[in-house]
Amino acid sequence: DAQGEYLNKLYGKDWILTQSKNEEELGQKLIKLYQLIVREFFR
Repeated sequence: DAQGEYLNKLYGKDWILTQSKNEEELGQKLIKLYQLIVREFFR
């Protein structure tokens, strides 16, 4: 499909693996980053 083709161009052929494997990891990283920013901002 069109989105699949777009994602292939964007991430290469292993975008499915990247998407499924790193989604939780990415969430954790975003949470840590957010907490860091909040801590710096409200210190």
